[in-house]
Amino acid sequence: MISKNNLLVLSVIFLLMLVPYLHTPVLSDDYYYYFHASLQEQIGHYLVWSGRLITNIFSSYMLKYVNHDIYQSLTAAALVASVYLIAAIPSALFDGKPKPSAISIVIIFLALWISNPALGETFFWFVGASNYLWPIFYISLFFVILARQRKPHTLLSYSGAILVGFLAGCSNENTCIVATILTVSYSICFNRFKLSAPYLIGIFLGSAVLLFSPGSAIRSSYFKDWHSLTLIEKLDLHLFERLPAALNSLWPIFLIIIFIALSFGLLKIESRGSLICALAFFIGGILCDLAFVASPYMPERAGIGALFMFLITLSFLIYSANFSNEKIYKNSIFGIVIVFAMTYFVPSYGLISYSNIRASKQDAIRMAMLTQQINEGKKEIVIPDFYLNRLLKKSDGFPTFKNSYMFNYFKVDKITEEPINFDYSIIDSLPKRDVNAKLHEDITLKSIYFYTDKLSGKNKLIYRISGNINDYLMNNTAIFSHVTLKNNDNINMDTIVKAIKVGSDWYTYSDAGKLDLSEINKINIGMYTTDPVKILSSNYLEFK
Repeated sequence: MISKNNLLVLSVIFLLMLVPYLHTPVLSDDYYYYFHASLQEQIGHYLVWSGRLITNIFSSYMLKYVNHDIYQSLTAAALVASVYLIAAIPSALFDGKPKPSAISIVIIFLALWISNPALGETFFWFVGASNYLWPIFYISLFFVILARQRKPHTLLSYSGAILVGFLAGCSNENTCIVATILTVSYSICFNRFKLSAPYLIGIFLGSAVLLFSPGSAIRSSYFKDWHSLTLIEKLDLHLFERLPAALNSLWPIFLIIIFIALSFGLLKIESRGSLICALAFFIGGILCDLAFVASPYMPERAGIGALFMFLITLSFLIYSANFSNEKIYKNSIFGIVIVFAMTYFVPSYGLISYSNIRASKQDAIRMAMLTQQINEGKKEIVIPDFYLNRLLKKSDGFPTFKNSYMFNYFKVDKITEEPINFDYSIIDSLPKRDVNAKLHEDITLKSIYFYTDKLSGKNKLIYRISGNINDYLMNNTAIFSHVTLKNNDNINMDTIVKAIKVGSDWYTYSDAGKLDLSEINKINIGMYTTDPVKILSSNYLEFK
């Protein structure tokens, strides 16, 4: 049974996670895997692209048949369960029961969050989570069940052990290799080969299905530049470029591990078993990244496997520290770690949640525009792209690459997503000045909005326009916006920035720097040709 303290901590984490999860839109490869929810498609995918059979089946059928909020909530639950299981591995191994401390759960969660090299792609984007977060859940569950196994197997438990082992093996290429090595080492070092046998059978089978899939080899063959390298060149590339970059991104978890390990003298820790296990998983983390020497590419999100192993190292260190009788030192050390982690977690969580909420609002606008254009019979759709608000790390955001299967999903020939440099989901809440002035014969300036990026302090004047002003802006014509301040200073804010259609109107903008709305006395706005220079319209707006 889970203790009340642990249940409270896990519930708080789950509720916190629901905010960014439920506001992450359908993205990128989500559209691709939606069309693979059939046996035929899964076999074809396995044969020509990827050996991640469990991941591919899970993501495809979820996307096809399950509501967005349900599968996102399940993924949030998988994150919470993974944190609990990682924290429970030491107690399952040494005590036979998974009973982690609440402090261990908190520190593991915070370390996982602040050390994640690609939060958006591995946690919140569903296909990304299916490939990286869910495998962590499978392997964590596998380790806990394996570690607490004490009684001889029945036929049912033997079959279940094989199944859990298969899930862990057929999860992710680098983690399955290391998990297999660690399982073999465990069965030998703890003299539990008979108890471990079905788990080993399962993880070997799963790993074989994953690693020896025809699709993985075909996919790798597309990277011709990498395959043209000699073995020495591949080693040089990985050991001295990719590996240092991958490990560098995990500096928070290293700092926490080192700090707690160095404190063992103060805590008078003498538990060799826990320290040996911590070292084994630390080496496992290094091996996870070293395994990519055989891979033609190593994206930022690939570092999640190594992070997972380092978190288990941290879990063993916390488990050992909890046995210390030096309560003042122990509580101080845990307090310092939590304060350090919260310093990064709080702004990161706030920024990610806000960004995802705004992205969800943007997506509602995008889908409304897309539906309207489809209803009008159009086959080539134009909508604004997502505008991602500032994040603590750029890699915290969800993926921005496009997948053409989005066209198939909406049954159109093409969808163009126009880049846009402001958050159009908040337009209606901005301070504005209604204008309704003619800029040209078929172009009307309806309103001027005063847009402020509260994090950077940089402002924009956003112009809401009726009529496709791009016909002019792309042909030697500009908008002039001459701002007179109350102190009689003048600022020139002319613009030729391409207008983007949002809803039924077009929007372009002028950068306004640190200008404050209250400083404006009047604006002279209109249009002119740039070659030759000729004023086409001019309108004066007074501000009081």
